[in-house]
Amino acid sequence: MDGHDLKALVQVLGQKKRQLFGRVWGEQVRATAALAVGQINHPRVARILADYIEDSDPRVSQLARSALTRIRGEAGGRRERKATGVAKPGVSDPTEEPA
Repeated sequence: MDGHDLKALVQVLGQKKRQLFGRVWGEQVRATAALAVGQINHPRVARILADYIEDSDPRVSQLARSALTRIRGEAGGRRERKATGVAKPGVSDPTEEPA
């Protein structure tokens, strides 16, 4: 997934209704786009999702909030691991004595 894919999903999120192949797609497609954006590992994702936490569609809003909570939790875990020198969650500190 690259920046172009992310851009396309953000365009879907930004439109309340859109015609595609003669059919109107709406909120379910936007909710699916919010879910997909929340799974992309890209530096802009948190800023993008923050724009949708107060969306008029409760599904989009909930998915944006959930993804932001997960992203912020992962970022906090990375900062903690960097500060303590432990490389990955579940990996013990090699300087500690075995229990």
